[in-house]
Amino acid sequence: MTGVQTCALPIWASVMARKAKLTETPFSVTNQAEAAIQAAIESLDMVAVEMERKWGVGRLQRLVSPEMAARFAASRERLNHTIETKDIDAITERVQNHIKGWHAMDAMATADGHPVNPAGVWTASVGGLSYSVVYNEADLPKVAQQDAKAVTLTELLLVYQSVEGDVAPVKAAFPGAKVRAIRAKKKERDDSIDYWGDKVP
Repeated sequence: MTGVQTCALPIWASVMARKAKLTETPFSVTNQAEAAIQAAIESLDMVAVEMERKWGVGRLQRLVSPEMAARFAASRERLNHTIETKDIDAITERVQNHIKGWHAMDAMATADGHPVNPAGVWTASVGGLSYSVVYNEADLPKVAQQDAKAVTLTELLLVYQSVEGDVAPVKAAFPGAKVRAIRAKKKERDDSIDYWGDKVP
């Protein structure tokens, strides 16, 4: 999550991370005000997750009128700015307004007859790109024409198995650890290979 693209926790986490860096203490909620802010933001996140599960990541904003989409984007920016102030009352008000924005878009998309995500289909955003994930191959026709990047849950698990040997020990050693990125291993040079064609037989 970044900013309030879908959720607000990343902006709050960045504020707290900067605090931790300045005080040389781990990222944590240290007082009642910070706990109240986090609780307010988490309530918004729950609504955002619910709407994205229903409509797809980033899709609902494209289904409503340009005016409503613009108002929602402006609300998001105001909330992001207010989170930086750590003003609990102002943040709570912005959160409530943004939740109303989610519900207003939901109501408009429903009234206009737009279809929700089919059963057995999920959407997720990674690296700024949205992907459709289907439960099994039988569900692919539901989204194949709309999303060429659609993958099955089995395909994802096959990819995970290819890195499980590296991931599983870390997860075992650090419960709750999450995979944030996967980087290809740098291949070691094999000196037995004639890279330049200059070896003498």
